Amino acid sequence: MQHKHEAMAVGASPRTERIRSNAEDQCHADEGPQALELEHVEQTPFYTPVYSRKYVWTCVLSASIGGILFGYDTGVISSALVLFHSDLGHPLDNAEKQLLTSLTGGGAFVGALLAAFVTDAVGRKMVIGIGCIWFTVGSVVAASAYSVLLMGIARFIIGVGIGFETMITPIYIAELSPSSLRGRMITIYSMAVTGGQALAYAGGTIFSHVDLGWRYLFALGALPALAQVALFPVYPETPRHLIYRGRIEDSVVVLQQLYPRSPPSDIQRLGQIIREDVNHSVSFDQGARRLMWSCKQLWLVPSNLRSLISACGLMAVQQLCGFNSLMYYSATLFAAVGLTNPTAASLIVSGTNFFFTIVALFFVDWGRRRMLVWTLWGLPLALAMAAVAFSHIPLNSALELQGEAPSWAKALALASLSIFVSFYAIALGNIPWTANELLALEVRALGTSLLTMVCWGCNIIVSATFLSLVGRLTAAGAFGLYAGLCFAGWLLVIFTYPETAGLGLESIREIFKDGFGIRFANQRQRTRRHGSHSRM
Repeated sequence: MQHKHEAMAVGASPRTERIRSNAEDQCHADEGPQALELEHVEQTPFYTPVYSRKYVWTCVLSASIGGILFGYDTGVISSALVLFHSDLGHPLDNAEKQLLTSLTGGGAFVGALLAAFVTDAVGRKMVIGIGCIWFTVGSVVAASAYSVLLMGIARFIIGVGIGFETMITPIYIAELSPSSLRGRMITIYSMAVTGGQALAYAGGTIFSHVDLGWRYLFALGALPALAQVALFPVYPETPRHLIYRGRIEDSVVVLQQLYPRSPPSDIQRLGQIIREDVNHSVSFDQGARRLMWSCKQLWLVPSNLRSLISACGLMAVQQLCGFNSLMYYSATLFAAVGLTNPTAASLIVSGTNFFFTIVALFFVDWGRRRMLVWTLWGLPLALAMAAVAFSHIPLNSALELQGEAPSWAKALALASLSIFVSFYAIALGNIPWTANELLALEVRALGTSLLTMVCWGCNIIVSATFLSLVGRLTAAGAFGLYAGLCFAGWLLVIFTYPETAGLGLESIREIFKDGFGIRFANQRQRTRRHGSHSRM
């Protein structure tokens, strides 16, 4: 009733108020025991998993190939910028380098928006396939480009594919994975992204001495997309989407494949709990499947809006911390400080990213919030070290070395950036991709689309301005600015990001009904652990 009085006080329309009121009534239903029961279905009293480990991993690994595509096609541009020379008609200036780099982000922004229109209609699995088509076409055009215009078109097409993949794959994995594994499974996707970036840098190192080697680099980007299409029959549609589309029998088949050792009664109860949550999503009228309805639910229901702020805020921090300036321009930076093999130095950075993402795999289901709070402080510290290093490296506005840089400054630059990547990869590099779990089912597709658009919108800002920022503020000033943004992001996490590890998707909607729910989520975690121990 509090929300109703507040809305009428500011002059909300009766229709708007009715939408908010009805949704709040449903979202605030007492789901606690039901949600705990859902989490209990997914594990025995002694925490022995009853899901099929082989089947879950097969589905997740097949879907995560999209992460390799994402990582490879964002990382390959760093090596390509060094290898282009005059192959696109003339040597590229800084504006053209920024354009070719940022066009992928622009395409991804558009792709995420397009995905919002089709995800609930055609399904999670089909959107993954659509993304593969865009990837393949873009890779072929890029490999055969002979001008900046054609390369720009190719980078935009690849970006659209990235937008589809980055929007839908985390949703697919989250809806398919058991609650106790959800964070780890989405981290597999993040590991695929960092692995793709490492492959791109490794390819750049291998082809750095090959004539027109950048063409081979772009052509290889089509192979993962073709592999994912070939595996299309292996992984199913998610049970939640099948139930949403009324395909109850198909959803039961998938649930039986996911939980083959669970008794039929548990499978039926799990399906019933998911159906009840789906009914919350579609119980108004036929408008439930229209994008406008989802928009109203997302923006006018306070709990949904708070979850969106929490998810999108974390994603903005991930991008604005400056990490992708390192991914896109690491070879250029290392060449500028005088390293003889800049692509090999970039491989060290991407390898560090990949290694610490693997480390995150073992801890992400221990606690998302804990990992963020305990690691984000390291980012501003490492970037401050980088600022000190680059303040002693004489670079001009074109990132060209003017004179000799001290050996200690070069070593500190490489060390500080590696430390930055380590702290980034453990938490901030992967946990924002789990943030779609904060969103209720009725707004999950649209909310994740906006989440992905925030990702790529901020990515465009970083990729399209880094070289100009270095020209205006120097490299030291640019890294100092990123350090300040990282510190602000740390504070944002402390005050707005709740703990969701181990909670079922159908129970997370409760967290945001009376604020950002940090204390409520912690209490819910204690209740879940106490309930689990009491069954032992």
